[in-house]
Amino acid sequence: MATVNRQESDMVQLYRDAQHIEELAWWDMYNAAPEDYARQHGLRAIRLAGGTCFAHRFLPTWDFNRVLKLGASSPLTKPALKEIQSWMDKNAGPAYNMGVDPNTQPEQVPAWLQASGLTLSDEGITRFIYDGQNPAVIIQSRLNVREITPQESGLYGTLVSTAFDLPEGFDTWFAQLAGRPGWRIFIACDGAVPVATGALYVKDGLAWLGLGATLKQHRRQGAQSLLLNLRVSEAKKMGVKSFHIETETPASGVPMDASSRNVLKAGFNVLFVRDHYRVAAINN
Repeated sequence: MATVNRQESDMVQLYRDAQHIEELAWWDMYNAAPEDYARQHGLRAIRLAGGTCFAHRFLPTWDFNRVLKLGASSPLTKPALKEIQSWMDKNAGPAYNMGVDPNTQPEQVPAWLQASGLTLSDEGITRFIYDGQNPAVIIQSRLNVREITPQESGLYGTLVSTAFDLPEGFDTWFAQLAGRPGWRIFIACDGAVPVATGALYVKDGLAWLGLGATLKQHRRQGAQSLLLNLRVSEAKKMGVKSFHIETETPASGVPMDASSRNVLKAGFNVLFVRDHYRVAAINN
């Protein structure tokens, strides 16, 4: 798997850029939720000293219950960690996790997390970066891709919630992203039928590519590769030179999944792997 090879000082900035655009995208995503949905489903986000916390209390999955930038902007302290964990215990679903990146400070953070009752998961997140130089693989597919209009926002929400089998009302939340400042939404179609989607968020000269989803019966047809290529191409037109995306890191001994293979084919390189610390009961 190709990895980034830079001077140490350059790597520090790349880590910060990756964490910055990811946190901005998730922060804006949570703030886009309709008030009724947020209240009903326990959706909250808060920036605390030492990390940014995201909670979706009644959705029992770590994807929407997580802590980003833990000890990345400034060294974490034990009191700050206690405050973060207390907030997550109160507001997040039971499957929440805290992510530890290579630049998380101080080095004692993993030990502190374990002492506080969290355990290291066998799975994590792989962060990828693309500098616009590596050529993407040309994809042969009968599918066609395009950007949706704000008037099609409901279509995007329906695609994401159906593909991920998310609870009722989730579509109304994600529909808010279409046409929202900083966001552009793209879909892949089989003829005139939408079958897959992916989002692009651009801020501060950086691009985050996320929320890729394909309907089960239309997978393995090149949809996500086409959408990756299109989002990178459109972001380049906007002057972006640094592109960021993440996929789940498989457990030890498990082969690389299709999402990671698609990202590598699109010209991305591995920047770092984020370790996940979760509530012990969820790991067992």
